[in-house]
Amino acid sequence: MTAAGGGKSGYDAANDAAKTRAQQEAARGKGAWDCEKYCEILPEDEARVFEEIATANEGDFVFEGIPCVQPRTDYAHLAFFFDGCRYRILADVTEKCQDIKKRLWEKGCGKGEPMSTGRRRTVEDWRELTLLYSCEIIPEDTTLLDFGVPPGCKCLIAIETAILESGKPSASDPYWN
Repeated sequence: MTAAGGGKSGYDAANDAAKTRAQQEAARGKGAWDCEKYCEILPEDEARVFEEIATANEGDFVFEGIPCVQPRTDYAHLAFFFDGCRYRILADVTEKCQDIKKRLWEKGCGKGEPMSTGRRRTVEDWRELTLLYSCEIIPEDTTLLDFGVPPGCKCLIAIETAILESGKPSASDPYWN
């Protein structure tokens, strides 16, 4: 009896190709927004904008010959995840949380603007957002630096305060993806 792939080894090239395509699609951006330009960062540009392209040029860090993502050079922008999308904003960690949150909302986070990856959730006011770092709520009146956020951090979270207060994400929340 032969395996699902038809050969003795069980290798299924067609199934492997489909998995590879699915992995490539998953590696492609899920949605990003440039707050300074008030526009979408296209999925095919997301890795370049967020400095996530592995390279193996002379002088680059490589691991046993494998190309690696190099240390970031953009320390002027922060990135916040909100409703399955990354929002890139020009901000300094010496700014207060509430100031960054207000600007983040004014420049697109929570506005539900159309994107090729779909519209995101909307919030009526910047006060309805809560910012987190390392899964901890950043106090409104503190600077991000005081809270330990490094310059250029690309792994911050913006979430609706109502979701945090409810204790459980809604059924449509990206948390379940």
